[in-house]
Parts: sequence; structure tokens; C-alpha cells
Amino acid sequence: LMNEISFRQAIESSSQRLNEIIWETPDIVVMADVGGRMRYINKAGRKVLGLNEIESVSEYSVYQFYTPEMREHVRQVVTPHVLEFGFWQGETTLVFEGGRSIPISQVILAHRDTEGNLQYFSSIARDISKQKEYEARLELSFDREKQLGEMRSNLFSMTSHQFRTPLSTILSSAELLEHYGESWGPEKRGTHLKRIQEAVKRMEILLGGILQLSQLESLKELQRTDTELVAFCKRVLDDFALNIKGSHLIHFSPAQPEIMVSTDEELLRRVLDNLISNAIKYSAPGSTVQVTVWVEDQYANLRVSDQGVGIPQDEQAKLFDPFFRGKNVADIPGNGLGLMIVKKSLELMQGSIDVSSEVGAGTSVLVRFPA
Repeated sequence: LMNEISFRQAIESSSQRLNEIIWETPDIVVMADVGGRMRYINKAGRKVLGLNEIESVSEYSVYQFYTPEMREHVRQVVTPHVLEFGFWQGETTLVFEGGRSIPISQVILAHRDTEGNLQYFSSIARDISKQKEYEARLELSFDREKQLGEMRSNLFSMTSHQFRTPLSTILSSAELLEHYGESWGPEKRGTHLKRIQEAVKRMEILLGGILQLSQLESLKELQRTDTELVAFCKRVLDDFALNIKGSHLIHFSPAQPEIMVSTDEELLRRVLDNLISNAIKYSAPGSTVQVTVWVEDQYANLRVSDQGVGIPQDEQAKLFDPFFRGKNVADIPGNGLGLMIVKKSLELMQGSIDVSSEVGAGTSVLVRFPA
């Protein structure tokens, strides 16, 4: 008799400890009858439902926390699986009033008596919100890395192709000069020397653009500073005015006398440099390049307009492709990377670019970035 009493006391003590463990576990533990009506839910589950530790849960059904589609899936797939194999394991989403939802990893168990009759179901669920966030970030990082890898591969292939032409020009002219240079007159030798110099300049322009793209790819964080945009644009435009020596007119018309922004000046300079360079490059000497800046809806706006050759409508979709150059500017030096650099810079600045153009009537480029 004493042994029996001790045995029963040990079982009761173990049961009490087990109940305490289930009550305190951070996972959601639920017991429900055959119809899905809740009979027990531990502390973690009550916290999710917004219940205190003594409120009744018998008014709740486990099905009410599933979406209609998931309820149907539970009835048609999950429950038959539990009844046949004794358990089901998978991921689903709990939905609450007000639209709040949490993704969970869940195990559902079927409990039977000694005769095999179904008594109740139990479920252990774990909130996997953070895990899903990490997975989403990892997937986004993977997609970005994949895109970068593809871009690098395409860029390398295109770069190799772009370098082949000037290198061939240099090689052929150098070989001709080596074999026939002494018998040629100064004019013919000068022609081939000029070809070599022009090919080298083309390669320098290509290398400069590729270097800028490489720097943009490796940039992890913006170096933001408080910048007065009007004064900044004036400094950049003054530098251009000195270099072009009056070949074009640059007209600057800020909407306000001072515009304060917090941005990365190096990226902003690249954007402005490339836009002004393009406007000058593709416009006739003596024409005007118009630059305007203003702030609207917490965004700084910068527009550069020219009176140049314009961009054919059927080619405007390819403007931001690497090394793309329009068929109407083939005789004008360039590397086809300028607008791609502008777009990449603006993406880092969380900005945008919009181009409108008409052949023979000029081009207008509007860039926006948070002020």
C-alpha cells in the first residue's frame, strides 16, 4: 500500500511539473475537441489571443484563426492526414481580428483512448515571423547578388567587345607605321597617329565609365551631408563653363535662392556631370542648356534640358542599357554608360529619373531624390 501511495504521488508530482512546463513554454500549445472547440491553451497562446490567465477559451474554435482557404485545406487534407497517421506537421498563418497575422510552424496530434476512439487534438505552434523576415532578406540579397553577377558578366562581355575596336585600330595603324612609315609623307603618318590617339581617348572614356560603375557597385552606404543645392549646382556649372570656353550657353534658374538637402555630394556630382556632359555633347555649338532646381513634396527636383539632336522614340526604352548609343549619334564620341551611371547613382539615393525627348527638338531629363 505504501509503495502504491508513493507511486501515485510521484505520478501526480510529475504531472504537475509537466503541466507547469507546458504552461510556461514559449510555443503555443492548444488542446481542442473533435469539433475544433478549444479546451486548453497555455500562457504563450493566451498572450497571442490577448487573453489573461483565467479567461475561458471554450468559446473559441481553432478554425476561426485560419483563412477560409486554409480552413478548407485543414478539413480536406490536414485532418484526414492526422486521423490516418496520428500527426501533421507544416507551416501556416494565423489570422486575428483587425487583419493582424503571424506565420507559424505547427504540429497537430490526434489522441485516442485504449480502444482507438478519437478523444481530442493537440497542437504545438511556433511563431516564425522573424525567421520569415530573415528568409525574405536572404532571398532578396540572393536575387540582388544574382542580378549583380549577371550584370557583371554582361558588362564584362560588352566591355571586351567595346575595347576590341579601338585596340584593332591601334594595332593596325601601329603595324602600318612600322612597315611603311618611313616611306610615307608627314600627312599620311599624321593620319595614322591621329587614329591611334583617338582610339586611346575612346578607351580612356570607356575605362572612366567602367570605373564609376565599379565604384557605385561597391558603395554600401551614402556619405550624406547637408548641402545647399543652388550653390552646389553653381559650382559644377562654373567648372563646365570654364572647360567649354563659350561653345554653349548654360542657363541656371533655381526656383528658390537657397535649397537645403541632405544627400551624397559625390553621387549628386556624378549625376549632374553626366547630364550636363550629354546635353553639351549632343547639342549644336551656340545652343543653350537649361538647368532648373526646385523642391516639391519633400523631393529635390533637378531638370536639364537641351536643344540637341534628340532621341528616337523607338530607342528611348534602351537608354539605360550599358554601352547603348542611338543611331543618330554614332559619330559623336561617347561610351554609352552616362545615363546608366546616373540611374545607378539615383537608385542609391532613393531617387528616380525621367527622360522626354524628340528628334531634332532636344531632350529634357528630370531627376528627383529625397530632400
